[in-house]
Amino acid sequence: MFFNPCIKIKIGRNFILQYLFLYLLLMSHGTGLYVSNILFFRCIIFGISVVYFFLSYKKKNNLTIYLLILSIYILLREGGQLLLNYYESILVLYGAYNIDRKMFCSRFVNICAFFAIVSIPYYILGLVNPVALLNWVGEPYTVEGYDFDFYGWILYTARPRVEVNELLRNNSIYAEPGITQMLLNSSLFIILFMEKYLHGFSSKKITFFTVLFVMAVITSGSTTGYIGMALIIATYILYENKRKLRNEKFEIFLTKINKKLGKKIIFVFAIVIIALAVQYCIYQEESLVYQFVISKTTEMFLEGTSGHARTKIIEVASEVAISNFFGVGDSTFMSILGKVDKGANGAILIHSFASLGIVPTILILSYFYKRIFKSYIPLGNALLIIALYVNTELAQSRLLYPSLIMLPIIYANYCKIYFCRRILNGK
Repeated sequence: MFFNPCIKIKIGRNFILQYLFLYLLLMSHGTGLYVSNILFFRCIIFGISVVYFFLSYKKKNNLTIYLLILSIYILLREGGQLLLNYYESILVLYGAYNIDRKMFCSRFVNICAFFAIVSIPYYILGLVNPVALLNWVGEPYTVEGYDFDFYGWILYTARPRVEVNELLRNNSIYAEPGITQMLLNSSLFIILFMEKYLHGFSSKKITFFTVLFVMAVITSGSTTGYIGMALIIATYILYENKRKLRNEKFEIFLTKINKKLGKKIIFVFAIVIIALAVQYCIYQEESLVYQFVISKTTEMFLEGTSGHARTKIIEVASEVAISNFFGVGDSTFMSILGKVDKGANGAILIHSFASLGIVPTILILSYFYKRIFKSYIPLGNALLIIALYVNTELAQSRLLYPSLIMLPIIYANYCKIYFCRRILNGK
C-alpha cells in the first residue's frame, strides 16, 4: 500500500497553516486561477505572507537586510511592480518553510503529488475527447496578455489552442506546462536526493511518487521539463549512488546508497523510453516524441514560434548585457528588443542580465545559492540545483520562482542536519 491507514495524521494549526501557505506557493507560480486576476491574487499572497513573516519569523535579520537592499535597488531601477513580484516569491516561500521545517518537504511533495494525480484523468480525457475535457473543467475565461482562453481554475487548467496541440499537454492547475514541470521536477529532486527528510514515506510510496512525477513531466510536453528530469535522473544514477564530498571525512557515510530505488528508476525510465520509441515508429508526426521534442527543437529556428522567441531574446539580451554589466533598465532593453523582434519573450535570466545587470542579478541570486557551496554538500548535487535553475530560467519569465529558490535552502539544511550529525555521532 502506498498510504498506511494506521498512520495517524495530526491535523493541528501547523498542518492547516502550512498546507494553506503551500497552496499559495503553488498558486504564485501561475495557476489558472492566479493569472485570471494576477494583481488581485498577488496582493493577497503578498499581504498574507508579509504579515506572517513579521509576526512569526524569528530569524529574520539577514533576510530583512537583504530585502531592504533589494528594495532600494529595484525601486531605483525598475519600480514597484517587479519588487512586488520578488517579495511575493520570497515571503510566501519563507512563510511556508518556517511554519514547520521538519514537515515542509513531505507536505510540499504531497500537495504536488495530489495535483499530479488529479491531472492524469484530465489529460487522458483531453486525448480521447477534447470537447468533453473543456466541458468538464468549466467555463472559459479570457486573460489579458494571452491570445487564447483558459478553461478551468481549481483542479485543472486547459488551453484549447488546437493548432499547436495544446490539449495534448498536461498543464495540471497551471497556465502553461513550463510551470507544471518546475513543480514536478522540484518534487522529484526531493524524492530522490532528500529521502531522509520525508516523514511517513514508505519505499512503496517513494517509488509510486517517483513514477508519478516522471509520467506527469512526460505528459506536460515541456522540453525544459524533459531536460530537467533527465539531469535529475542522470545525476542520481551516475553520481548520487557514488557521491563523494570534497572533504574525505564524509566519504564512508555518503557512499551508502538505495540500490533498490535506483534499479526501479532505471527500469521505469527504460520502459518509458521504449514506449515512446514504439509510439514514434507507429504514429510518426502525431507521436509525443515528434510533438514535444523534434518539433520543439526545429521550431527554435522558425520565426513566430515560442522556441524562436526565446532564442532571439537570448541573442539580443546577451549582446546588451556584455556591454552593460550593470544593466540598461527594463524599458530601455524592451525598446531595443522591440526593434529587433517584438515577439521575443522568456529567458528571464538573460533578460535580467541586460535590464538589471549581470552583477546585480548574480548578487540577487547568490543570497539563495551561495549556501550550497559548503564542504559538506556534494558538489555534483549543488551543480544540479544550479543547472535546474538555469535550464528553467532560459525559458520562463520570472527570475524568482519559489520552487526553484527553495532547493538550495532546503538541501543545504538537509545536508547540514543529516551529514554532519552522522559524522558527529561517529557513524
